[in-house]
Amino acid sequence: MPSPPLLSASAPGGKIIRKGGDKMWLDILGIILPVLATIVTAVIAKNKATRELKLKFEHLQKQWEHERELAAESRFSAMAASVSRAANTQGWQYRTDALAQVSSISAESTGNLAVCLDALYSTLHKGTREEIEAALSSVIQLKRNDNHQERPE
Repeated sequence: MPSPPLLSASAPGGKIIRKGGDKMWLDILGIILPVLATIVTAVIAKNKATRELKLKFEHLQKQWEHERELAAESRFSAMAASVSRAANTQGWQYRTDALAQVSSISAESTGNLAVCLDALYSTLHKGTREEIEAALSSVIQLKRNDNHQERPE
């Protein structure tokens, strides 16, 4: 036997008459529960995506920091090689290159390392081979000490 219609528009004055009033709550629940389930699912998915995005961003920050450190180490090594080459040759072209690299590294440095780099820069201008090598050794030793303090083993 087919179920009777729940709504009927046959009442006078165009009023809707509800038949089977007990089923009205079931109809409302049938609408509200899926909407609530959809909202809860969306909130859970948003929170999960936000958490995953935050973890990915933190991972990328660590990776970028590591790449910056590697690039700085590479620039420092190139600077040390350039200064050594300038100390062991007579050409001003090597000294000019070394001066440029020392000033570049010095501009990024702070503290004792910056002071030693400034001294190396001055020594490159008018120092002897032995003075340049001694100043370079001081800078390298200070850089090694700084690296060991930053990364305890």
